[in-house]
Amino acid sequence: MNKIEESVQAFNEGYCCSQAILSIYGKSLYLNQELALKISIPFCGGMGIKSVCGALTGALMVIGIKEGVPLKGSENRVNVKSLVIKYIEKFKDEYGTIICEELLKIEDGSTLCPKIVRSSAKILESLIY
Repeated sequence: MNKIEESVQAFNEGYCCSQAILSIYGKSLYLNQELALKISIPFCGGMGIKSVCGALTGALMVIGIKEGVPLKGSENRVNVKSLVIKYIEKFKDEYGTIICEELLKIEDGSTLCPKIVRSSAKILESLIY
């Protein structure tokens, strides 16, 4: 099973959107699974207030882990910022918004959220894998 389908499976097994993305992609980036699940909890369900989509924030954390440079200075963030912008543009192209509350108006969360987890993983893979 590929990471895209593993992420969907993790969501369907009860992990939230951000956890499903970070915990699966984090494995190959040497991020401990338990830590990935803990880090991503606050981002579940649009940070708990239906704000920015958790699948999106989970993917952005993966981009930071994989592409980030742990040095001071804004020049070291240019590549990550560029990838974040590209990711958000692709997400918006597909759904029209990055806001959980607005996404849930498109379709019921029980059917939409697994689709968004899948889309989020596909976008992530198109940019950094």
